[in-house]
Amino acid sequence: MENVNVTIRMDKNLKKQADEVFHELGMSFTTAVTLFTKQCVRDRKIPFEICLEPNQVTIDALNELQAMLTDKEKYKRYNSFAEAMEDIEKCSK
Repeated sequence: MENVNVTIRMDKNLKKQADEVFHELGMSFTTAVTLFTKQCVRDRKIPFEICLEPNQVTIDALNELQAMLTDKEKYKRYNSFAEAMEDIEKCSK
């Protein structure tokens, strides 16, 4: 399969942030774009919803965040991800 070069313009900071996320996922920017493109071709659509208004799940999450910020005593806080995972493991036993 012959490859072609594709050039796109993107905000420098956005590219840096995307590279960091893709690196954490163990892939390059090129691999991520290729995955996105393959899914578009396979499904014949953009693989996520594009809309002007947040959906109900997003609205609920924002409302929950606001409640957490407003009433901090009501919600448990963790100092690290590891601490949160320890608590989850205790609950699952």
